[in-house]
Amino acid sequence: MTYFDASYIVRCYLNEPGGEQVRAVAASRHPIASCEIVRLEFQNAVRRNLQENKVSPSQAEALLQRFESDCSEGVWHLLPLNAALVESTAAQLSAIGAVAAVGAVDALHLTCARLHGCDEFFTHDRQQFTAAGAFGLTARDVLPQTRPDRPQLSLVIPCYNEEGNLRELIKAIRAAVNPLKISYEVVITDDCSKDNSWAILKELAASDTRIRVQRFKFNCGESAASWAGMKNSRGRYIFTLDADLQNDPKDLPKFLEALKNFDCVCGTRVKVRGEGDHIIRVISSRTANWVRNKLSGEQISDAGCTYRAFKRECIENLKFFKGMHRFLPTLFKIEGHTVTEIEVSNNPRFAGQSNYGVWNRLFASFYDLLAVRWMKKRMFKFIVDERIN
Repeated sequence: MTYFDASYIVRCYLNEPGGEQVRAVAASRHPIASCEIVRLEFQNAVRRNLQENKVSPSQAEALLQRFESDCSEGVWHLLPLNAALVESTAAQLSAIGAVAAVGAVDALHLTCARLHGCDEFFTHDRQQFTAAGAFGLTARDVLPQTRPDRPQLSLVIPCYNEEGNLRELIKAIRAAVNPLKISYEVVITDDCSKDNSWAILKELAASDTRIRVQRFKFNCGESAASWAGMKNSRGRYIFTLDADLQNDPKDLPKFLEALKNFDCVCGTRVKVRGEGDHIIRVISSRTANWVRNKLSGEQISDAGCTYRAFKRECIENLKFFKGMHRFLPTLFKIEGHTVTEIEVSNNPRFAGQSNYGVWNRLFASFYDLLAVRWMKKRMFKFIVDERIN
């Protein structure tokens, strides 16, 4: 028996890539799907197409009617979700432990398939595809050419006049990540550099599809370049680091280990800076951190360190503003996410000059800091307990 995930079924009706192939497979097999999840996903997909003017109101209504008719005639055998299924899902998740990283909704699909005697699980979802084996299912995909391979890690890097660092940066990232056997991408945003950075980035991207680059039409600043990279990234975990090699990619495993228990992990250079940096640089950084923590009510020891790792969901509800990269841990906490710190290396800059000094460490973010403080006081958190229709 074969199970089809909801994303496949949606394709059959909305003329999305691979829809015909899915229907052909379904016609020769015995597809089933869990009821509420599939129906809700299909209805949402139709509404989304309607809002984007991809279908007319009459076409949307016809699609919904056709789907319901096909379900009643057994083209898709929709199974009900119930308390027993939820309990079985919880038991399955407990049984597999850390074998497969899978969310609750994905686990419902996989458990539903297993409980109804399926041996094959067709899915376009990367997490479900990876986790199927832990549920005793053989994963299948009839759309390999249309499924974007979403990497586990996205390394997001802003770039401004870093021509002397870029090639060495990529070498260091490869040396650090390749042994981990984890899929990754490097997303670099050129903030309209005045040197040869963009030419080098295009050369690097041409030689490796994991390197994804983009360039601003005009200079927008570090926050904008970082945010543009985050929004363009696809990974489950997002890492932000500088292009100057002061942030050492060798620290990536330490971040990954900490992410098992926290939503966001921030690097701190307080210890290594105290041992090796120039006294003026140390004093300016510590003073800036003290002022930020005093006004924001935080306890981040090195707010100026942008070497961070966090789960993708941390940025889902954030709104961009200039200077936001300095306050991501605070903004994540406002959204209810957990944050911790780990010690990281602080290498000398490989090439070029830093754009940061004493005065902008102390004063450049002062107005932004007041805004974040206001947000913390005014933010209202709500939780929806139940929805109908």
